[in-house]
Amino acid sequence: MYLNKETVTKLPDTIKKNKAVQRPPAAVMHFGVGGFHRSHQAYALQQLLQLDPVKYAEWSICGICIMPSDKAFVERVKQQDLLYSLRICASGTKEEVMVVDAITELLFGPEQQNEIIHRIAAASTKLISFTITEGGYNIDEASGAFNLQQAEILNDLQPANAAKTVFGFLARGLQKRMSSDGGPITLLSCDNIQGNGDVLKLALYSFVNAYDASLITYLDQQVSFPNCMVDRITPVTTAADRALLETAYGYKDDCLVVCEPFFQWVIEKEKNVQLPPLELVGVDLVEDVKAYESMKLRILNGGHSLTGLTGKAMGYQFIHDAVQDPTIAVLFDLYNVKEVHPSLEPLPGVDYAAYAAKVKSRFANALINDSTDRIISGSTAKIPKFVLPVIQHQVSKGIKPVTGALIVAAWWHYLDTQIGSGTAIDDPAAPEWKQLFRENADDTLSAFLGKQDLFGELSLNTLFCEQVQLFAALIRKHDMLYACEQAIKSLQ
Repeated sequence: MYLNKETVTKLPDTIKKNKAVQRPPAAVMHFGVGGFHRSHQAYALQQLLQLDPVKYAEWSICGICIMPSDKAFVERVKQQDLLYSLRICASGTKEEVMVVDAITELLFGPEQQNEIIHRIAAASTKLISFTITEGGYNIDEASGAFNLQQAEILNDLQPANAAKTVFGFLARGLQKRMSSDGGPITLLSCDNIQGNGDVLKLALYSFVNAYDASLITYLDQQVSFPNCMVDRITPVTTAADRALLETAYGYKDDCLVVCEPFFQWVIEKEKNVQLPPLELVGVDLVEDVKAYESMKLRILNGGHSLTGLTGKAMGYQFIHDAVQDPTIAVLFDLYNVKEVHPSLEPLPGVDYAAYAAKVKSRFANALINDSTDRIISGSTAKIPKFVLPVIQHQVSKGIKPVTGALIVAAWWHYLDTQIGSGTAIDDPAAPEWKQLFRENADDTLSAFLGKQDLFGELSLNTLFCEQVQLFAALIRKHDMLYACEQAIKSLQ
């Protein structure tokens, strides 16, 4: 029995589900309907709909998938009448399963251009959110500028062409919204980027300035770009996860999402912001989200990079096993207390030590089965945002970076090992890394550290480079365990 609107009524009472109600056009559009969106933003709106399915009926979601590779997912979820199961796994054997019906429409960009543009323009649309990954904002790491020369961007800058990117769709839709007086709208990035709203604003303004500069005044007056911080560990759903659901509950769901119980969403208050009453379901609305972003990116995401890179080198397949390794566990604690916490501004009401301890316990949740490979994937975009800011804080004060330098050395070791053995690297920058390491086979470490487009001024910083070289040498001569042990000695 597959999940759909007919079979959902036959599911066990232990599975949470909303009663079917008639809903108006969705007030929320979302670009990038992946696992994280469905475990996080869609979950929050599902909670709101559960509070009062009539009063909050407009706050459902029109999902937007614009990548050609999304077609198979779109077809699968439509076969299930846009329903999917969310399995929330606590430590031990506790779990909760709910059927989420917050997504009431799903549009596929390559085939439904006009529908997407119309929905952006519609006055009923009040919020457009995004989980398009760091690379989706098309920002050049070296210059910090929007890349107007990217092939799909060049396509979208021609009004007669069908849009292929988020920015092409937004410009066309907002142009129509402006002419029809559709009213104010909020664009909310929910990606793991410091100042994600600012990055989205920079990208859209850059595109619009080249596409139709007359839209700039409209953006200034009618569009808000609040920053926000999001957090919920959501691993890739496996065939084993789907089989377990069927065995335990008696139905099939090809769109199942698995996540942890922890949920956090902090959104910056802005003038004219158009948001549902998310504070009713545990979302924090604050004046400035930057300190929350830094806390999460450096403690959780940086901690993930530490655990994933060292753990994989020590033979661990899963994060929950790696973080419980005695050496990694001690290093995780010391890294936070000695190096990360001093780099953070004080945050009223938040105990960084308690937050780090909670993060560590979340990593240890075996039911999540989060892999070290998933955490390492895309490190080219992750390390500069999660780890380098801590190192930059240290070297600015003349302090030798220890664990941060070890993480960078572990990343180099991973790339060197994978490329040397001909093993695939899950990273958009993989071709560039392969070329660099093969052209500098005699000294891949120096070539790696010399990438100023990645490391910036750190490439020229003696404290940083010497520490990375030290840990790389320890890994080469001994192994990752020994390098971690030496890092611990340096910090104790």
